Amino acid sequence: MNAGSLLHGPPSGEGSGKVEIIFQPVGSAPILKKKKFSLDGNKTVEFLSSALKRMLNQGDSQQGDASSLFLYVNQAFAPPLDTVLQQLHDCYSIDGKLMIHYCTTQAWG
Repeated sequence: MNAGSLLHGPPSGEGSGKVEIIFQPVGSAPILKKKKFSLDGNKTVEFLSSALKRMLNQGDSQQGDASSLFLYVNQAFAPPLDTVLQQLHDCYSIDGKLMIHYCTTQAWG
Protein backbone atom coordinates (compact mmCIF):
# COMPACT_ATOMS: atom_id res chain seq x y z
CA MET A 1 0.00 0.00 0.00
CA ASN A 2 1.40 3.37 -0.93
CA ALA A 3 1.49 6.01 1.80
CA GLY A 4 -0.41 8.55 -0.31
CA SER A 5 -3.39 6.21 -0.44
CA LEU A 6 -4.03 6.88 3.26
CA LEU A 7 -5.81 10.05 2.29
CA HIS A 8 -9.46 9.40 1.53
CA GLY A 9 -11.90 12.29 1.39
CA PRO A 10 -13.61 13.60 4.47
CA PRO A 11 -15.66 11.13 6.49
CA SER A 12 -19.05 10.49 4.93
CA GLY A 13 -20.92 10.80 8.20
CA GLU A 14 -21.69 8.91 11.37
CA GLY A 15 -21.25 5.17 11.24
CA SER A 16 -19.02 5.32 8.17
CA GLY A 17 -16.20 3.56 10.04
CA LYS A 18 -13.78 6.37 9.19
CA VAL A 19 -11.75 8.30 11.73
CA GLU A 20 -10.53 11.80 10.93
CA ILE A 21 -6.94 12.32 12.11
CA ILE A 22 -4.89 15.50 12.24
CA PHE A 23 -1.11 15.10 12.44
CA GLN A 24 0.97 17.75 14.22
CA PRO A 25 4.78 17.68 14.19
CA VAL A 26 6.68 18.24 17.42
CA GLY A 27 10.22 19.56 17.72
CA SER A 28 12.37 18.88 14.67
CA ALA A 29 10.00 16.31 13.11
CA PRO A 30 9.44 16.77 9.38
CA ILE A 31 6.22 18.56 8.41
CA LEU A 32 3.67 16.76 6.24
CA LYS A 33 2.28 18.55 3.19
CA LYS A 34 -1.22 17.43 4.20
CA LYS A 35 -2.03 16.97 7.83
CA LYS A 36 -5.67 15.78 7.72
CA PHE A 37 -6.46 12.17 6.90
CA SER A 38 -9.47 9.87 7.12
CA LEU A 39 -8.65 6.29 7.98
CA ASP A 40 -10.59 3.12 8.61
CA GLY A 41 -11.40 3.08 12.33
CA ASN A 42 -10.44 -0.61 12.53
CA LYS A 43 -6.77 0.15 11.80
CA THR A 44 -4.32 0.10 14.69
CA VAL A 45 -1.79 2.62 15.94
CA GLU A 46 0.91 0.31 14.56
CA PHE A 47 -0.55 0.72 11.04
CA LEU A 48 -0.72 4.48 11.58
CA SER A 49 2.91 4.61 12.71
CA SER A 50 4.14 2.54 9.76
CA ALA A 51 2.20 4.63 7.26
CA LEU A 52 3.43 7.88 8.81
CA LYS A 53 7.03 6.64 8.64
CA ARG A 54 6.58 5.93 4.93
CA MET A 55 5.07 9.38 4.36
CA LEU A 56 8.01 10.95 6.18
CA ASN A 57 10.43 8.81 4.11
CA GLN A 58 11.91 7.17 7.17
CA GLY A 59 11.69 3.67 5.72
CA ASP A 60 11.07 0.43 7.57
CA SER A 61 10.90 0.24 11.34
CA GLN A 62 13.66 -2.41 11.27
CA GLN A 63 16.28 0.28 10.55
CA GLY A 64 16.77 0.97 14.24
CA ASP A 65 16.92 4.32 16.01
CA ALA A 66 17.29 6.28 12.77
CA SER A 67 13.64 5.57 12.04
CA SER A 68 12.23 6.16 15.53
CA LEU A 69 8.84 7.80 15.52
CA PHE A 70 6.88 8.65 18.63
CA LEU A 71 3.12 9.24 18.50
CA TYR A 72 1.13 11.05 21.17
CA VAL A 73 -2.61 11.61 21.52
CA ASN A 74 -3.45 15.23 22.39
CA GLN A 75 0.10 15.86 23.65
CA ALA A 76 -0.71 13.66 26.61
CA PHE A 77 0.19 9.98 26.17
CA ALA A 78 1.66 7.47 23.76
CA PRO A 79 -1.00 4.89 22.86
CA PRO A 80 -0.06 1.18 22.69
CA LEU A 81 0.60 -0.03 19.16
CA ASP A 82 -2.28 -2.52 19.26
CA THR A 83 -4.90 0.15 20.07
CA VAL A 84 -7.67 0.48 17.49
CA LEU A 85 -8.05 4.00 16.09
CA GLN A 86 -11.83 4.02 16.57
CA GLN A 87 -11.35 3.51 20.32
CA LEU A 88 -8.95 6.45 20.52
CA HIS A 89 -11.33 8.57 18.46
CA ASP A 90 -14.32 7.71 20.67
CA CYS A 91 -12.46 8.64 23.85
CA TYR A 92 -10.11 11.46 22.87
CA SER A 93 -11.36 13.23 19.75
CA ILE A 94 -12.00 16.96 19.85
CA ASP A 95 -14.70 18.26 17.52
CA GLY A 96 -14.73 14.86 15.80
CA LYS A 97 -11.00 14.91 15.01
CA LEU A 98 -8.27 12.85 16.64
CA MET A 99 -5.12 14.94 17.16
CA ILE A 100 -1.93 12.90 16.82
CA HIS A 101 1.38 14.60 17.58
CA TYR A 102 4.49 12.94 16.17
CA CYS A 103 8.19 13.41 16.72
CA THR A 104 11.47 11.66 16.05
CA THR A 105 12.69 11.90 19.65
CA GLN A 106 10.70 11.28 22.81
CA ALA A 107 8.84 14.46 23.73
CA TRP A 108 6.51 13.69 26.63
CA GLY A 109 6.92 11.14 29.43
